[in-house]
Amino acid sequence: MEKLLDDYKERLKSTRGYDEDFAQTLSILADDLTEYYGEEYETLIYDTILSTEYTKADLKKGSIVYETAFDILDKKGLLDDTVDKKECDTEFRRNGTISVVKPKLQKTDDGYSVNGIERETVLPYYFNSENPASIGILARETMSHISSALGTYEVDGNALMQRQGIRKTTYILKGEKKTVVEETGIGLEEGMLRYDELCFMRENYDSNYEPTGFSNTRIVAGFLSDNLGLRDIIKEARMTKDISTLKSVIDANTTNGYEDFMRQLDEMYRLERETLENVLDPEEFLVASNKRDEFYADIIASNVGQLEANIKKEEVITSGYRKS
Repeated sequence: MEKLLDDYKERLKSTRGYDEDFAQTLSILADDLTEYYGEEYETLIYDTILSTEYTKADLKKGSIVYETAFDILDKKGLLDDTVDKKECDTEFRRNGTISVVKPKLQKTDDGYSVNGIERETVLPYYFNSENPASIGILARETMSHISSALGTYEVDGNALMQRQGIRKTTYILKGEKKTVVEETGIGLEEGMLRYDELCFMRENYDSNYEPTGFSNTRIVAGFLSDNLGLRDIIKEARMTKDISTLKSVIDANTTNGYEDFMRQLDEMYRLERETLENVLDPEEFLVASNKRDEFYADIIASNVGQLEANIKKEEVITSGYRKS
């Protein structure tokens, strides 16, 4: 295994130009993620990391000011009309990193085709492979690329569907313009990313590791995953983009079914994000945090409780889905 990791490290260095330290960090991460997700995903994990370019922000040329995420993505030609400069850099500062997946689109007689995919993760200038906080954001962003690696894009005429795990974003294409018309599943997908970040880091790097932000979203994802025994079903849905088993479980055990439950988790994520965006304005922060807490108590807790009660009444239904 050591020889294989060393060979992989050399491939990362020769393909991407990483230095010895960062290539070693990625090689160890690939090995640890394979153990975390399962050996059946080994090729997917190693190929995804190799096909992703990781860039650490540096000083602007001839300046004492560091590059922003927008600077780096713009320089690499990875921006389009859906990216707002202020929002991009705010996201970078808030999360400590930002990732972009961009399709190489080609116009055809009946619409468009995807002829390749570019994956990029921008890391902050203070990234340090000896710091668990830095490894945590590196792991989370890598996990986001892994969950989107299979079935990332689907084109139907002028409609482009992008999938990152359970999250599905639909765009309408018109010339060079790309307009978002629908997005679903972001709540559960982001919650699982942060819950996986927590579990992975505590297992492999720091037993006291604690992710920042989106705690309600993460807690619900963790409860569904481990307390209700849905971990394998959720993982399969995220990796393969086949949500049929997960949907059947949610449909069978909630009053309004899968789509409504996903919308509720999406709204919970939106309210948590709104709270974080207002953290420097005490009045707006209080309003946002109250809305977040009320929605969690009145809607999310009630529906998760119903799901738990119904699942615990069931015997084994499908492989990997059983009562806790």
